[in-house]
Amino acid sequence: MTAVAELLESAARDLSDASAAPDPGNRYIHAHLAALRAAAALVAVRSGQERLPRPARLRSVWELLASTVPEFAGQASVFAAGAHKREAAGAGLPRAVTCQEADVLLGEARVLVEAAQAAAGGPS
Repeated sequence: MTAVAELLESAARDLSDASAAPDPGNRYIHAHLAALRAAAALVAVRSGQERLPRPARLRSVWELLASTVPEFAGQASVFAAGAHKREAAGAGLPRAVTCQEADVLLGEARVLVEAAQAAAGGPS
């Protein structure tokens, strides 16, 4: 299995876990992880490399997504800004994420996963 296929498989699994999670914090965490993996796969596919390109300076996958796939720059900003909420939810902080925030992020993650799957040649 290729690295892109593994990323897409993990992203789909996280997306499924997010959809099934009754707790907004867990839903947010899994949706964010699904998007992170999908973004890495999308950058790899669009850059024509099996793995993420190694930039001269360390950059987040969200920066790479915005520069490599400009049509997803808005989503990259949303997910980059949500990283602190994912960390807070992961730390078990109560009310770190609302149900609405989790649901919105899940929808955004679903779009990104579907785009990555399409770019890689179909659902994994």
